[in-house]
Amino acid sequence: MVMSEVIPSLSLKRLAQNESQVSILDLPRSYEMIDPWVSRPHRLQFNQLLLILQGGGSHRIDSQTYQYKPGSLVFTAQGQVQQIQITDQIEGHLILFTNQYLYRHCADLQWFFDLHLFQESVKTPTTLEMPTEEVTQWGSLVEQLRYEQVYNPDLEHDAIQHHLLKILLLKAERLKRIQADAINADSSQTPLLTRFHQLLEEHYASNRRVYDYAHMLCVTPRRLNSLSQQCLGKTAKHAIDERVVLEIQRMLRYSDATAHEIAFSLGFSEVGNMAKFFKRYTGQTPAQFKASS
Repeated sequence: MVMSEVIPSLSLKRLAQNESQVSILDLPRSYEMIDPWVSRPHRLQFNQLLLILQGGGSHRIDSQTYQYKPGSLVFTAQGQVQQIQITDQIEGHLILFTNQYLYRHCADLQWFFDLHLFQESVKTPTTLEMPTEEVTQWGSLVEQLRYEQVYNPDLEHDAIQHHLLKILLLKAERLKRIQADAINADSSQTPLLTRFHQLLEEHYASNRRVYDYAHMLCVTPRRLNSLSQQCLGKTAKHAIDERVVLEIQRMLRYSDATAHEIAFSLGFSEVGNMAKFFKRYTGQTPAQFKASS
C-alpha cells in the first residue's frame, strides 16, 4: 500500500544548513530562514530547546498548545511533531542537537535517557518559566557554546562544546524537577522505566502486548505493571495504548493519510478495530477528531 503524504520530517542539516550535529539559531535573525519549516507542522529528527528572551508566541507540540513569554524555556524531543508561531518582536535562541551528538559513550547514552526533559513518559512540564537570573546565566552559556562553534575550531573545541551543552541540559533538568508538581518515579527505578520508554518508541507500531515488553525488559508483566502504576499512575497496557493513540492523533492532524492507511501502518487488521480502539481512549472517532483539529 502506498501511503498518502505523511508528516514532513525536519533534519538538523536542513534547518541549520550545515553538517553540524549541534547548532544555535538566533531569533529573530534566523527566523526568515527557518520560517518555511517551523511555522508548518513537522516531525523533528533532533532535540530542541527554545529560550525566549523577549516577545512571545505559541508552540504546538503534538496535541498541546503552549503560550510562551520572556523567560520561557520550551523542550521538544526527537520524534515529536511541532508547529511554532512567533511574533515579530521575539528575541531568543533555538538550541538544536541530535541524539548521536551526545551518544559518545555508553555512559552518555544512559545519562541522556535518565533526563526527564525529553521523556514523554514522565509527566512534567514541557514549558518552564525561568527566573531572571537564570535567563542571564543561560544567555552566557549559549554565547560560550556559540564561541566554541565559530571561533575555536581546534582539537579541544568539540569536547568543550559537548560539555557546555550538557551543563545547559543539567541546569534545565534541575529547573524542571523543581517546577514539576512531583516526579513520581522512584529514582532507583528510573533506568527500567527509561528502557520501557525506549522499547515503546521502537515497537509501538507493531506490538501492544505487555508480556512482550516485560520479556524484553527481563521482568514479569506484574512487575512492569507495578512500576508503571507507581511511576506513571497507569498500567503498562494503558501506557502502550496511549502511545499508539498519540501517533494516530499525529497522523490524523498533521498528514493526509487516510484512516485505512493509518490503521495498516499501526498494525490494526481493520480500520473499524482502530476506530473502536481510538474512541475508547478519546471519546471520538478518528473522523470526528480530524474534523475538530
